[in-house]
Amino acid sequence: MVISTQRENDLQNTIDLYLSIYKDKKKGRLDDFVEYAGFYHITNEKASEIIEKTTVTDNMKALCVLAGGDQAFNFINAGVKNIDTFDINRLTEYYALGFKKRAVECLSYAEFIKLFSYNQGLYIRSHNHLQPEIEKYVIENMEEEYKWFWQELFYALIQEEFDPSIFHLSIFTGPKDITKNNYAKDEETYKNFQKLLREAKITFNQSSITELPEKFGIYDLVYLSNILDYPRDFYGDKENPLYSALELLNRIYEQNLNVSGEIIMTYLTGSFIPSLYKNQYYKNNFEEIILNTEREHAYRLLKK
Repeated sequence: MVISTQRENDLQNTIDLYLSIYKDKKKGRLDDFVEYAGFYHITNEKASEIIEKTTVTDNMKALCVLAGGDQAFNFINAGVKNIDTFDINRLTEYYALGFKKRAVECLSYAEFIKLFSYNQGLYIRSHNHLQPEIEKYVIENMEEEYKWFWQELFYALIQEEFDPSIFHLSIFTGPKDITKNNYAKDEETYKNFQKLLREAKITFNQSSITELPEKFGIYDLVYLSNILDYPRDFYGDKENPLYSALELLNRIYEQNLNVSGEIIMTYLTGSFIPSLYKNQYYKNNFEEIILNTEREHAYRLLKK
């Protein structure tokens, strides 16, 4: 097996990230929206609810943020067979497509639920309900380049006298229930999803959301999560980041969306979605997806 320079760089940067968090106590580095950072081990979005209220067809081509993989997996379980993913964080590929995807493929439902019942303690990075034997089994059954990455990472960290886990690199979100995802709600659904996942085509392209218009093609569905709630994170200290985010949305809308397609964005506490309602065009073309929650809302932007 030939390991690319990019894979080697990813390994070294991940070693440095882990050591900076657990050796140098720079725990905030996990939460950055950068090329090497922590990942969500389970989505904190109501992705399953949103997708249930979205028209999905098996010939649909979708683009979505990769994050911890749940958004893409929920779409696949709903019938999407062709999905491209992006994320600014390179570790999402190793976690979602390397680890979690293979966990689905090689574990029973009971083992999968047990493995992903991991959670972090409130305010401190205590790691609860880790399953090292199941985790090791999944790593041993990964595709070779992902297996190489995690085994080499663990070897390097053991030399530093750590007892590492993949979940040590996850972002704190408190206890989460993976069965809230439509693909893991029960054993029968999970077994069917294993088959759907093997048949689906998933790609990953490390990209900031600002690069979508140039790097990606045209889609029937674009799922942006709530990335646009944080324009300062991808535009830095640029003056008036909300206006810049609106310009970006315009470009994605015009360049990446099919005539009959739609963009879906979630809204928690950011100011971007409210700013759109000041624009009459978007106000007239926005449709709210009502969720069973007080905090979170989702919106679909319909193509003309």
